Amino acid sequence: MLDTVYRLVEPRRFEPVEVAITPGEHDIVVRPSYLSICRADQRYYQGLRSADVLSAKLPLALIHEGIGVVVQDNSNNFAPGTRVVMIPNDPATTLDDARVCLDADSRVGLHASCASDIDAKTFCRPISMFHGSDCDGFMQELAVLPSCCVETIPDSIDNQIGPCIELLSVAYNAVLQLAGGSIPAGATVGVWGDGNLGFLVALMLHVLYPQVAVVVMGKHASKLASFTFVQQTVNSALGDRPPAVNYAVECCGGRGSGDGIAQILSVIQPFGEVVLLSVSETAVPIYTRTVLAKGIRFIGCSRSKREDFTHVIELLSAHPELRTYLSALVNDVRTVRSVADMAQAFEADAHNPMGKTIMQWNV
Repeated sequence: MLDTVYRLVEPRRFEPVEVAITPGEHDIVVRPSYLSICRADQRYYQGLRSADVLSAKLPLALIHEGIGVVVQDNSNNFAPGTRVVMIPNDPATTLDDARVCLDADSRVGLHASCASDIDAKTFCRPISMFHGSDCDGFMQELAVLPSCCVETIPDSIDNQIGPCIELLSVAYNAVLQLAGGSIPAGATVGVWGDGNLGFLVALMLHVLYPQVAVVVMGKHASKLASFTFVQQTVNSALGDRPPAVNYAVECCGGRGSGDGIAQILSVIQPFGEVVLLSVSETAVPIYTRTVLAKGIRFIGCSRSKREDFTHVIELLSAHPELRTYLSALVNDVRTVRSVADMAQAFEADAHNPMGKTIMQWNV
């Protein structure tokens, strides 16, 4: 079987390449239909990663947020024509593989509990892979995935918000890291960052913990105006001071991560927890004296598991208002039929300060 893969060969230049694919006995062949451009994709497209990283990663097909239609299923679990979300984590085949990986990397002590959990299969490199970073993403005519890396989408979730399930699953996973997945009623959770990720984290907190006060810190009045479902927004560009919080999620990213963490440490209560969710290309300073004095716990989180996708789909099905908010986040849908269309979609997305650009994938 032949497949056309559309790879970024250098910043701002896509090229098609024809490859032979041979699906395994447990693999599913999916034809991508709607793809969402992520900030991580833009860092590759615009050449914002370091020269060493770009040299090591490219050529690479981008995109890890997408849905498609099953063409062939060798596992006999999905009928051809089934609409599915594609899960970008291509995990270690077995937990034994993951344990070997952890042993070889001398991290058994650090991840002793991980080796008995599905997280081991998701985070263990190089056995596990992430599409659009460690291996080709979904900018392909056909995507070959293990049967564990697709999930059926119900009719209640339309095509345009379907690609957002992946990022929403990351937000869901991050929220569950706080307080062992049970934030007490009356607590205050701060979300630092007014972009797409901050929006989805705040939205997950709103849906999962209606008895918890959610406060969003940002720098853009126009973006903060979208957070109509939270208890309070704080515009730090105007010198506004955030309230004290019990828990925090950092979604600033880039150069803003350091400032966000510093502000979190200044207002978080003793024994609070902080989830670091965004990506910075440079080292970020953390004032460890405050961390130690307050007994703060930091949690790194940027991935999600199949179970998170399943739960997010259930939430979207059960909460129409969640679908409405997610639809509002989609601000551009572009039909893509050629390499030129792909470049135009990425260029347009780069100038969108807020919201998601969806490519209707008709290659």
